[in-house]
Amino acid sequence: MKKIISILLGVILTCTLLAFVGCKTPTPTPEEPTATYKFGAGVYNLAEEKRGAIEVASNAAAVILEDDKIIAVELDTAAYTNKDGETLTDLRTKGEKKDDYGMATAAKGNWYVQVEFFKGLVIGKTIDEVKALMASDGYGTDVVKAGCTILIDGFVGAIENAVKNAVEADVKGANIKVATFVEAKAGASDVYFAMAALKDGKIIINESDCVQTKFNTAVGEVLSKRQKGDNYGMASAPKGDWYKQADFFDGLCAGKTIAEVEALMATDGYGTDVVKAGCTIGITGMVGAIAKLA
Repeated sequence: MKKIISILLGVILTCTLLAFVGCKTPTPTPEEPTATYKFGAGVYNLAEEKRGAIEVASNAAAVILEDDKIIAVELDTAAYTNKDGETLTDLRTKGEKKDDYGMATAAKGNWYVQVEFFKGLVIGKTIDEVKALMASDGYGTDVVKAGCTILIDGFVGAIENAVKNAVEADVKGANIKVATFVEAKAGASDVYFAMAALKDGKIIINESDCVQTKFNTAVGEVLSKRQKGDNYGMASAPKGDWYKQADFFDGLCAGKTIAEVEALMATDGYGTDVVKAGCTIGITGMVGAIAKLA
């Protein structure tokens, strides 16, 4: 009898232990960290004396960041020489000129070919790693010179500004583009930039900017309207200085197709009533640049 009781007690104890083990809370599997995506846009403009005149090279960059690494980049340069009394006729950017730019016989190919090589090196890098691609003379290091022997200081400056300006946005898988619209005047030009991320035919986010140059622009860095901030000269305007009104306009562009953005402009070059609620400046240049994103 005692033997039977001992066996029963053993069975009960074993079942209890098994039940206890089976009821233990499983260790949760740690979740994969979620990446943060950002969109950034920036310009970097330099005025230099060339052949007795002042050339202003306006470099524009748009980037997508995954955490702190650049996973997409777009670049272009609008370089114009404004001569006293003369009006520019060829308003194409270096990128738009393609094989007409004039470097077809260069060992590393024309301008746009070399820029594509440089863009490939930028992908996957942090901004500090991008800056490390540039030597002290403004050209690239040997890694860059393997396929890009043009100056890259303007590109690096624009990319750095774009990263500084980056904001969180739903841009994973988006296409980024840079486009310009130039209003040429006698001895001057206003270069408008659209730097945007697009997905499914709609603008996710856009940043507008404008660089004003004249035939007597001083040599050195030239600040855009946005970069001048409250020093542009419209601080007392009812809707705020230029960058604030441009921000309002850019906000209206989000979620719209390019055709819908074009419809925001009235026949006089200003915005419709919806735009004028926060942006009373002329928008011909900004809309013109966005139209070229197509």
